[in-house]
Amino acid sequence: FMAWIVANSSPLSKGEVRWGFVISSSVQAVIGLWQFFSQVTVANKFLGWAEHPVWQPGTSVIEVAGPALRSLGEGGERWLRAYASFPHPNMFGGWMAVAILVVIYQYSLSKSKGLRSFMSVVLVILSAGLAVSFSRSAWIAAVIGMSAFVIAREAMPTVAISDRGLLRPARNDIFLALLIILLSFCTTILPYHHLLSTRVQATARLEQQSISEREQQYGQAWELIRHQKVHSMQGVAGMGNDTVAVARNHPELPIWNIQPVHNVFVLMAAEIHWTGLLFFLIVLYYILKHILGMPQMGSLKNHWKKILSPQNPFGLSLFVAWIVLLSLDHYLWSLHGGLLLSGVVVGFLLTNQENELKMA
Repeated sequence: FMAWIVANSSPLSKGEVRWGFVISSSVQAVIGLWQFFSQVTVANKFLGWAEHPVWQPGTSVIEVAGPALRSLGEGGERWLRAYASFPHPNMFGGWMAVAILVVIYQYSLSKSKGLRSFMSVVLVILSAGLAVSFSRSAWIAAVIGMSAFVIAREAMPTVAISDRGLLRPARNDIFLALLIILLSFCTTILPYHHLLSTRVQATARLEQQSISEREQQYGQAWELIRHQKVHSMQGVAGMGNDTVAVARNHPELPIWNIQPVHNVFVLMAAEIHWTGLLFFLIVLYYILKHILGMPQMGSLKNHWKKILSPQNPFGLSLFVAWIVLLSLDHYLWSLHGGLLLSGVVVGFLLTNQENELKMA
C-alpha cells in the first residue's frame, strides 16, 4: 500500500514525498547523533521510544577491550550504537543509506545553488547519522548505491541527458556531494577509530558472537527449508513464524538467542516456501525492467544493452542498495519499520520519471 501511494502520487507531489522522507530521516539522524554522543536513550510512550541502557544485555553496543579502553574514558568498554526511534541500529542505518541516495538524486535535478547548499547540509547530517549507526550492512549498501549512481550516470547516453533534462549540475557538482558525504562520515567516526576498527576487524568478543549467531541462523533456516515438501505447503512455517519454528525444533536454545536469519531471501524461503521466494524474485525482475525502461519482454542482448546504457541512474542505485540490505539483514521483511522502508523504496522505483523530469 505504501508503494502504491508513493508510485501513484502526481508528478508535482513526488518531490514533496521525497522531501518529506528526507526531512523526517534528517530528524532521525539528529536523534541518533544525540544518543551516540551522550550515550543516553530516553523512553517515551507517546513517541514509541524504548530505552536502551548501555549496560543491559541485548542492547546493541560495541564492546572494546584492551588498550583502546584508555582512550574511551570511564564506562568506555561498551559503547551504545545509535538507534534513533527505530528498534535496532541496523534499521536506522538502512533508512540513512536510502535517504542519502534520495538526496543525491534531488541534488542531481536541482538548478538552484541555494537549494544545493541546503542539501549539502542535509547530506552532512544524514552521513553523520549513518556513521553512528555503526551498521556494516547500511555502510555497504550506501557505498554500492552511490557507486552505482555514478557509474550509471557516466554510462547514460548524451542525448538522454540533453533531451530529458537529466542531471543538470555538472559532473563536479555530483562528486562534490559525494565528497561532502565522505568528509562528514569520516569527521564523525574517526575520533572513535577504536570503535571503527572493532566493527571492521570483527575480532572482539561481541563481534565474533554476532558472526557465530548469524552462521547458526543460516543453519536453522536451511533446516526449515530442507524439511519442506517440494510440491506442497506441508512443513512451511508461515510468514513471521521462523523463530517459532526454530524454537520448536530447538527447545534447548534460550529464547533470546533465537532470531530470524539475516537474509530476506533465505528467510522468505524458510517461511513461505521456495515458491513464495520465486514469486518475489519475479517481482524484483519486473521492477528492474521498469527501471531499465523495458516494458516488453526482450532478448538477453537487449537487457544487457539497457544495463550498459541506463536511463534511470537513481532507480538503479536505489535498487542495488535495496538488494544489498535485503541480502544482509531481515528487518525489511520481518519488522513493521522495515516493511515501510521497502514500500517507500518500491514506490520510488516504480515512479514514472518521464513526466516528473519534464516538470523539473
